[in-house]
Amino acid sequence: MITLKDMQGRALLTVQEQAEALDLTQSKTGEWCANLVEALEALPHLRKLTLRLRGESFPAALAALKNLPNLVDLGILAPPAGLALSPLAACQSLRSLRILSAYQVDAAPLGALLRLERLTLDGTVKSLKVVGRLTVLLGALEPSAKIAVSPAVQESGQSPADGAFANGLLAVRWTPYPILHSMNAADGTGDKVFAPFSLSEEWEAPSAFPGQFLFDRYSSDGLSIVSSDGLSYPSEYISEAATGNSTPLFMDPYIVWQKGINYVGDPADITFEHTELWASPYDKDPAKLKPAKVADLAQTQIDFSAMGGFGEFASLSAPPGGAAFPCTVNTWRIPDGQHRAITPQIRIDTLAGVTREAVYFAARSWQSYQGETETIYRVELASMPTVP
Repeated sequence: MITLKDMQGRALLTVQEQAEALDLTQSKTGEWCANLVEALEALPHLRKLTLRLRGESFPAALAALKNLPNLVDLGILAPPAGLALSPLAACQSLRSLRILSAYQVDAAPLGALLRLERLTLDGTVKSLKVVGRLTVLLGALEPSAKIAVSPAVQESGQSPADGAFANGLLAVRWTPYPILHSMNAADGTGDKVFAPFSLSEEWEAPSAFPGQFLFDRYSSDGLSIVSSDGLSYPSEYISEAATGNSTPLFMDPYIVWQKGINYVGDPADITFEHTELWASPYDKDPAKLKPAKVADLAQTQIDFSAMGGFGEFASLSAPPGGAAFPCTVNTWRIPDGQHRAITPQIRIDTLAGVTREAVYFAARSWQSYQGETETIYRVELASMPTVP
């Protein structure tokens, strides 16, 4: 057993040497711990680590992460201003990284993390984006000479919106005229617009999957899921007549998506008779998918705020009659389809995360909707009532 201790030698937390997860955000354990570096060196099996420390403790703790060869998921909460992220370049096993900070961070060192698939950088809770969509908040990045911008993008007056990492590439969606543009994630070279702006079709934010990017394609024919390696023009991945397929999420080993059944009116309006949740063991080749319906969903439109992770799909559903309050938070377990739901009596703004144990969402009062900091709520999945 490994014991985390404070400056007086008092035990704060005891961890098994074989532990695969460690959360240092609860009860100020991380902030008061005096032997964290030594403890991390004795926990080589850690796969998931969440840090919240005293400001002066962060540099040594980040440097110690190089001794965790199995670390794939790292969360850094409330780092101090000016914290150097360069030690993370040695953490080549990382696939998911979350940094929640009150300050902008210099993210240039993160370009060395070629296996990184999920990156969330956020300077304010108000602008929190969905982790499950593998969103990159490029607006939080400091300018870096390592990240090149395509001349075609520079000349258009576009702004970066969303992005994802796959195949050693960073793919970015630019707005207001949607294009998808990729570059080498390590040094910014080889930039390419692989999904150009078109008057007949529109591209949504890319999501990272093993070997490729998947994303939505809008056209006059409706909504479909397309794929690209980040260099080639998108090709159809999931597309069916009279059916809209949208919001692909990678929930290892599954791909999960929403399906709209039978367009109501113009397909471009993407309204359906009803929507469903579908899943399949993931394969890069769409011909090898084995799609199966997981559940019927309540809404008649795709929920673009939906997310997935750790075997749970989460979605918001509005109350009947078009009212905005109160929304219902739903979760479905993949692959058995167990449905849980809760309707908090607060004004929910967006989903904010989902883990094996809980779902998170952001809410703010109606009066402060124009810019006040949101409150993040956590609801244990086990406490949510199941739906027959």
